Formats: sequence, structure tokens, C-alpha cells
Amino acid sequence: MTDDIKQKYDTIDVLINNAGAIMDKTRGLTNEGLEKTMMLNVYAPFLITHELIDLIKNSEQGRIINTASNTHRIASKPNFDDLQFEHKYTPSNAYGTSKLFVIWLTRHWDRILKSEGIDHVTANVWHPGAASTSFGQDNDKGLINNIIFKVALPFMSSPQQGASTAIYLSRSNDVRHVSGKYFGNSKEEEPREKHYSEVNEQKIWDHCMRICESYLSNNNLTKER
Repeated sequence: MTDDIKQKYDTIDVLINNAGAIMDKTRGLTNEGLEKTMMLNVYAPFLITHELIDLIKNSEQGRIINTASNTHRIASKPNFDDLQFEHKYTPSNAYGTSKLFVIWLTRHWDRILKSEGIDHVTANVWHPGAASTSFGQDNDKGLINNIIFKVALPFMSSPQQGASTAIYLSRSNDVRHVSGKYFGNSKEEEPREKHYSEVNEQKIWDHCMRICESYLSNNNLTKER
């Protein structure tokens, strides 16, 4: 897919990594043997951004926008020896932890861009809040979680309201020079920092690099970061 994009386009102004999911109560693996939550929520946007970063740098004012979730606030302390959740898996903790990693990886993108002297590309992360969509409704997350998802649906915001922060980050001049930040309701917010450190940020970056290494283009300037 990214090869087709690179063949058709010279520039990408805005990249929104929005695909994500909360998985079933039973831990699942991809064909590559990787835990599904981490694959979809973490490795996929990490790899796509790597592969398209040169096109984003070609933009007059490029924007990388990653989708997190406020459920990162309930994630338990990450176990860097068990990033595939082999020993401790629940769908909610895997999801919350994956979104915590998205925040850290976005900060690292900001760090890399600044270290390369690139000030015309920003990297920010946002959460949509609780929006009334089909997200997570068809997964078997366990009886209690299934009920909560169904009962809460009528009280959630509209899909349009949920998407408003992503649109704000992609279009507003207010954030033209803002990077490495976390947003909700079209305003900057403070994410939970309990488990954060620059060391942990680097650990998850290095982990993603190892997972995605065989898929990275040889000419990617950030491959060794």
C-alpha cells in the first residue's frame, strides 16, 4: 500500500493514523505470531509513518496525527519483557497499554524531527473521547465489558464530535508550530505520566524498530534512530 502511495504522490500534507481496535477476551495472534492489539494499534501506524515520512517532509507544513485514547490512563505498568501479553492479557489493558505507547512514540517522532532540524513537520496525538460508533461492539470482550459497551452507547457523543479534534489538528493554524502534544476536545491536555520516562520511550521505539525492521525501506532516514 505504501509503495503505491509513494509512486502516485510526491507530498503528503497530513497523515492521520486512526485505525485501531480493542480485541476479544481471548488473546489472539496475527499470521506473523504477534499479538493483535499491538500489531494494529502500535506497529501498523509506526511502520506506515516510517514509510511515508519522506513524503510528509516534502510538505510545506506536514502533520502527523496519531490516535490514542483516554484509556491509556488505566493501563498497568508496561512489562517490557512481555510486550506480546503472553503472561498477562486482558483486552482492556492491552488496548490501554497500546494507546499509552502511541503517545510515547508520537513524542519520539517529535524528538527525531527536532534533532534533524525539521521544523515544518509536527507530530501530535489525540483522543476522540467516547463516541457513539460501532467501535468494539462486535468483539467478545467478556460479559461485563460487553454490557458496558452496549449500555453506554446512547450517552456517547456523535461520531462528528468524536472526529472534531483530528480535524482541528489537521487544519487549524493554531497548532501549526505545536508538536509532541496530546489533545482532546480540540485543546491540549496532559496525558497520564505515571509510567513515562525517556528511557521507556526509547525502549518502545527500539522494540517497534526490531518488530518492523524487515519491512522498513532501506532509504528510510529514521531507520537507525
